[in-house]
Amino acid sequence: MAKKRKHPSTPRHKRLTRQGRLGAAPLWLTKYEGKNLVKGYSKHFAVDLLCALNELTMLGVTFNQEYVAQLKKSVESQIKVKQERKRKRKEQEEIDRYPNSDYYFSFIAGYTAAGFPYGITWEEEEALSHPNPDEQGNPPGEDFADDTAGIPWINAKGRRSHLLRRRLSFFPQRYRVK
Repeated sequence: MAKKRKHPSTPRHKRLTRQGRLGAAPLWLTKYEGKNLVKGYSKHFAVDLLCALNELTMLGVTFNQEYVAQLKKSVESQIKVKQERKRKRKEQEEIDRYPNSDYYFSFIAGYTAAGFPYGITWEEEEALSHPNPDEQGNPPGEDFADDTAGIPWINAKGRRSHLLRRRLSFFPQRYRVK
């Protein structure tokens, strides 16, 4: 016995290509009783509003220029809203990536007895990841003495950076600065 073929759940009129839609649209136009022709076409054939507008104009339907401009403007605003929503979702994912942080601290090491958080602030984190150049325009670390060359937590004057000491206190003993 042959296997039963699975029928697609999407109606055929929603799976048509542009050529198929343009062939089926004249019959649909005669049967359509709704108020908004573009929206009805868009829903029936599962296309966006601009595509529906273009295809209806290909079929000879005329539209007011004000309506066309308003429709294009509304579609553009919907795209902007979607992009803004996507940007906010990415920001939220970035925030969720760092569970031990908040708007002030990039890393919360712990809490005081009174319940206040302490740790590394976002500014300190930024200073550690993107050091500012010195007065001559050289990045820090190029003016090091020979004995401190390559040690990033010692600045040009031979002093240990308090920011990095604080940061390195969370790393193993071999990286700690005393």
